[in-house]
Amino acid sequence: MNTLSNKNKYLYQVLIAALFSVLAMFGRTASDVILILDVTGSTGALLPNWQTKIITDFIAPLSLGSSGTRFALVSHRDFPYSPYGGSSDYGYRVEAPLDADTTDLITALDALSSSGGGDAPESQLEALRQAISGSGLDLNGDGDYLDKGDIKPKLLGINPSTPQVLIFHFTYPLSFHNYPAIEVNYPYSGVVNHPADVDAVKSAIDAICPVTTVDVYDAGGFKRVQAGCMLYTLIPSALKMLNSDGTLYKSESLIDQQTGKLLNLKPYALATNPAEELAEYTGGAVLSVGSSLEGLAEVVESVVEDTRICSEGRVPVELPTGIYCIEALLH
Repeated sequence: MNTLSNKNKYLYQVLIAALFSVLAMFGRTASDVILILDVTGSTGALLPNWQTKIITDFIAPLSLGSSGTRFALVSHRDFPYSPYGGSSDYGYRVEAPLDADTTDLITALDALSSSGGGDAPESQLEALRQAISGSGLDLNGDGDYLDKGDIKPKLLGINPSTPQVLIFHFTYPLSFHNYPAIEVNYPYSGVVNHPADVDAVKSAIDAICPVTTVDVYDAGGFKRVQAGCMLYTLIPSALKMLNSDGTLYKSESLIDQQTGKLLNLKPYALATNPAEELAEYTGGAVLSVGSSLEGLAEVVESVVEDTRICSEGRVPVELPTGIYCIEALLH
């Protein structure tokens, strides 16, 4: 009886292993990936490299690493009010909503061009809020979204059941509007509904894709990873923040490519930069990828390994080709 039981147990294990192998072909965990591109004049020299490398070193590896991953592309400059932005600027625009088919995204990416932006800080925080919430922004509070600088509500299609929403923000330099204490009239005097500050971005995250931690199996045991919205800010240099006196971290200098003058970032010097603060809040990071994105592939590989997670109803199984998520059929 024991021999028969052992044989049945062995056959059962072989069958389950075979089933797991088949399911694993279709069962890698999927994420939503949102690309936010700063297309102001300050990034004009960077955008051509972004357009090339994002396809080869970003979209392709993430697609291969997780079948069913959906991608979205949005862009921003700044609000079209002097001195913050020019007449053709915009605070946020959806280029391609979330979709596993990246054909439209790649077409939209190729069509992007850099210009405008006014001063050095831009509407990065509002772009983040809109990408997450899609809530729109009625600046003058008149009940519509038809006025200069308004942003119409538009959802990217974030699925609440998606375990991870990875947000990659390509921007430069790391100077941001809106600091309410010193920019009470941004983007114009008398504004009713103000653009997002750091706390508004956090509120959007908490409402749509709150950050939590989960334990998943990885090679050698379990590891704790973040779930929810995770923000990665990608910049060309090693610059991370400003010193408290307004000088640049690591004594680097930044030249405004629109004016050729040294950027005056002192009014925006805080203890922490918004990118750093949001990265810490979400479990993401501020990462240098080089001016030609030569470090992008390595960053993507690291993010994929650090954020691999199984969606609800799936369990992780280690196979020779990697960790896969399969339907939890057996209890």
